[in-house]
Amino acid sequence: MERIGHRGAKTELPENTIGAFKRAFDRGADAIELDVHATMDGVVVVHHDPTLGRGFRKLAGRAIAELDWETLAVASETAALRIPTLADVFGIVPGGGTVYVEIKGSDIEALVAQVIRTLGLDAPFTRSTTIASRACASSPLRFRAAF
Repeated sequence: MERIGHRGAKTELPENTIGAFKRAFDRGADAIELDVHATMDGVVVVHHDPTLGRGFRKLAGRAIAELDWETLAVASETAALRIPTLADVFGIVPGGGTVYVEIKGSDIEALVAQVIRTLGLDAPFTRSTTIASRACASSPLRFRAAF
C-alpha cells in the first residue's frame, strides 16, 4: 500500500509548501501529490489553483500565469506560504520517494519536461523520483511526447 501526502501534510502545514511536503515524508509518506502551473516567464510552480488566494496580499485573485516568478516569489504574507518551484520540491524528496505531478496549467507540459530533464530525472533507473501526469486525458500523452 502506497501512502501519498496529497499536497503534503496539509492538515499540519499550509498545503503545497516545502514544509508540508517535508512533513509528509517525515510522517512516513511514500509519495507526494502536487499540482503545477507556470508563471508568465516560464517558471513551473506548485500551487493548486490557477489564481492566488487571500494570503498573497494585493495579488490575491491574480492568475499565476499573468505574474512573473520574481513577483510571485515574494508575494506571500509569510515564508511558510511561499509558493515553491517544482525544482525546489524535487530537491527535498528523499531517496525512493515518488512525486505525482498533476499538470493544471494550460500547455505547460514542455516546461515541466524541461525541469525534469534539467534535474536529470528523465533518465530511467538513475533517480528515485517518479513523475506522473494526470491532469486530463490529453496531458499524459503530450507530457510523454515532450521528452
